Amino acid sequence: MINLLAPEEKREIQAARTNILLVRYILLLVIAAAFLAASLGVAFYYLQTIRANAETTISQNTEKEGTYKNVKSRAESFQNTITNSKAVLDGQIDYSKVILNISRRMPNGSALESLKLDKSSFSSPLSLSVKLKGEEAAQRLLSNFKSAPFVTNVTKGAISLSSDKSYPYSMQLNITLNKEAAQR
Repeated sequence: MINLLAPEEKREIQAARTNILLVRYILLLVIAAAFLAASLGVAFYYLQTIRANAETTISQNTEKEGTYKNVKSRAESFQNTITNSKAVLDGQIDYSKVILNISRRMPNGSALESLKLDKSSFSSPLSLSVKLKGEEAAQRLLSNFKSAPFVTNVTKGAISLSSDKSYPYSMQLNITLNKEAAQR
């Protein structure tokens, strides 16, 4: 094939093809930029809608919060009352449980003559006056209290004769109670 076109026309045709290619690229670039701008616009609109809905929800919840302030204050007051009650109940001592625990450690042939319990009974030595039928009952009593988990520092005093015919002996038993005595 023989090329009969002049070199000037060849350059013109080549430039025209290049220009058409450039126009296509520019058109593609404009379409891509328009698509990107449209995407950003849609995203912006969507975010603005979400923001408006969130602000509406916040304002509605703020209005509702005002109606629940009374309930909230009553709930906080109730919680404080429960906390105070728990503190009181934790400090409360069930003396009947203490007496039952002491009586469970008393063997046959022994009887308590006197017992005085108060809050200080748990931190200081407590003296029990016990009447006994014999020395064997005294040994069992001492052994029972030494093995008790709620009693420490068990010591016995002197055994003396009493005028009671059914329990002819009396003895002082010194013990220190711990808080477990009121919990078992």
